Amino acid sequence: MRIIEKLVTDDIINTYKEELFLFGETKEDLKDKHIIKMLNDNNELVSIAMYSHLEAEEIELYLNEDQKNTIEDVISQGIYLDAITSLKRGYNACKDIINYLLEKSKIIWCYSHIQAVEFWKRLGWYDCGESIFINQLI
Repeated sequence: MRIIEKLVTDDIINTYKEELFLFGETKEDLKDKHIIKMLNDNNELVSIAMYSHLEAEEIELYLNEDQKNTIEDVISQGIYLDAITSLKRGYNACKDIINYLLEKSKIIWCYSHIQAVEFWKRLGWYDCGESIFINQLI
């Protein structure tokens, strides 16, 4: 397995818009987003993710008042996992991408789709309410 990381391109937006949960965003909208692709030994894409470093003003848009008081300082130190999708079963590629991201930042947080809540809980991430998960609290 190998990981390729790069900034978002038009090709990625057009090819993986469903996997990255993109709904009409342009390259300009996503200019600071990073893409991580995990490829198997046959060079097949098994997982894809997108992450970013959000500004304080952007972070506040995600949080309710209680979350602003409890987790805003923590998550502002970390990276936001915009999207992560496994395209082939049996590889644990999403976990491998998360481990790769943990080498970049000790704090990772995300807004979870309802279908992925159990995945984050199995990883031991903290449910901070309103579908926001964080890998650790400081």
